[in-house]
Amino acid sequence: MTRKLVAMLATCFALGTVTQLALASCVGVACNSFSIEGTNYSISERRVKAVFINKVKSRGIRLNGCVIEAGKCSRTFVLEIDPGLRSPMSEPARNRGAILDVKAADFLPQQGSVSQQCQRQCVANVTLHKRAHCLKDCSLTIADLPPLA
Repeated sequence: MTRKLVAMLATCFALGTVTQLALASCVGVACNSFSIEGTNYSISERRVKAVFINKVKSRGIRLNGCVIEAGKCSRTFVLEIDPGLRSPMSEPARNRGAILDVKAADFLPQQGSVSQQCQRQCVANVTLHKRAHCLKDCSLTIADLPPLA
């Protein structure tokens, strides 16, 4: 009887420390546009892993998130997923209890948008300083645009 109790407690503890994923705190227009599968923790690599899936076939999405360990954000991540595709992600984590917390999910600009046209023009700038200044101006211009319908 004691052995069964110990085995049950060990199983409960093991299941309680399996990699988790938090979406409750997600903000943005694309929070319902992705799903996650295959979350796990690799003990040998000390990494938390998951496969993110963009469920929308017409728009790419950008996920901003955090690897939460011991109740605190230990590192942030940004993941961009093309329309309708899957993207594996792997982040360092010290323990099995790590949580992948997606904080924000937004759609990427559509093909041929002002953003991409502006960025293509910036690539032609010869120096890194000029290119960085141009890209900064692109993002300011995009922020002034009305949202996509």
